[in-house]
Amino acid sequence: MPSSIFHQDSFKHTSYSIMETSWGLSSYQWWRDGARGS
Repeated sequence: MPSSIFHQDSFKHTSYSIMETSWGLSSYQWWRDGARGS
């Protein structure tokens, strides 16, 4: 397997992980703000 393809694959996986993490953090922030407001 060419290393360039592997690098592209792992980079894509990292991007997805970062997106999932930031989405989880922002939704947690929203949930915490809503819980505190009510």
